[in-house]
Amino acid sequence: MASKAHQFIADFLATKMYAEGYEVVSFEGENSTENVKLKLPPKILRHRPDLIGIKEQALAIGEAKTASDLSLRTKEQLQDFTDHESWPTGVEYKIFFGIPLSVEDKFRKMVKDMNINESNLSVLTVPDRLLPYEQENSI
Repeated sequence: MASKAHQFIADFLATKMYAEGYEVVSFEGENSTENVKLKLPPKILRHRPDLIGIKEQALAIGEAKTASDLSLRTKEQLQDFTDHESWPTGVEYKIFFGIPLSVEDKFRKMVKDMNINESNLSVLTVPDRLLPYEQENSI
């Protein structure tokens, strides 16, 4: 189950996609921007993204990351989701990564070190103090 912080960032990405004209058609987890449960996104190469959005001749992929979630898996997701050769011709696409502000430098260094083409990559940061935290048996 995704953490509350991860879910918050995923909802933030969905809101951003809607603002850019995409309709979110797949969402992993609880989507607070929709009243109906959406299907799970399909795998893209090795990984399933958190969100998929569509609009005419365009596709958006959304991936939420928490501060403790930057790992080898994140690198693989960056490779899979930004691999231009695996996309159909004639379809525009945009990749949204939502991250806490505290790890922005680390994430951008990861992108740079991997020589990721950033032309279709949108990095959205959320101030850490806005992220919900998990409470243990609080009164």
